[in-house]
Amino acid sequence: MYQLARIGVVPLALIISSYLQRENHSVSTLSSSLVATLNLLLASIRPGVRVTWESIVAGVFSSIFVALYPILLLRTYRTLVSGLVPQGDVLTGYPSTSNDESAGNREETRAYWRTLHYTSLLSILILTPILLASGEVGNIFHNCYFLDVPFFWLLTWCGGIGSWAVFTSALLLTKATSPLTATFLAIPRGAFQLVMLSHFKMPVHSWVGIALCWVSSAWFLLARRDEGRTLDRLRLEGR
Repeated sequence: MYQLARIGVVPLALIISSYLQRENHSVSTLSSSLVATLNLLLASIRPGVRVTWESIVAGVFSSIFVALYPILLLRTYRTLVSGLVPQGDVLTGYPSTSNDESAGNREETRAYWRTLHYTSLLSILILTPILLASGEVGNIFHNCYFLDVPFFWLLTWCGGIGSWAVFTSALLLTKATSPLTATFLAIPRGAFQLVMLSHFKMPVHSWVGIALCWVSSAWFLLARRDEGRTLDRLRLEGR
């Protein structure tokens, strides 16, 4: 159900990146990403499962926010970097001197931590009132009888550390690749989770969908690598 609700993330990321970033995707990128999405959809479908309208609405809104997140994160980072660059200086990927390189790295590092700080602070400010207003805190104290179990808190801490690692590396991944690539990683991850949560007990059509999904993901990786090499070559020719 979770995979079905979030199945539209990659198609929305393609549309949003084309509109906001003016990014022209190649035929290979479009084909591989859409084929991988359709195969994950095929693997996630189970006969006889009832889908409610609430889950559909939540999935649509969640998919929009997930597709927007890496784009807005990268935009915020670049805005902070440009604000830290001294007036009249231009920060490029090809510094002319070692001093320019160290200054650029220092400004990029400051912008990186500021972006993470602003994102986490805004998330706390927005989500905390919603949590308190929903009354979930009281329900947790009254209905969760394992709050004094040490193993529960061990799992909570491990989950928190993992979430922190993903949160801090998301911007690095988006910088090194692209917002679309960072969003697309949910497809092979979703295929892996589907196999693990099903304990390797899936119908034949799901196994076919999983296999084709991984093949399409490899296709997407090769297509994006070729696009990156082409952009680097054009940038060098322009210089």
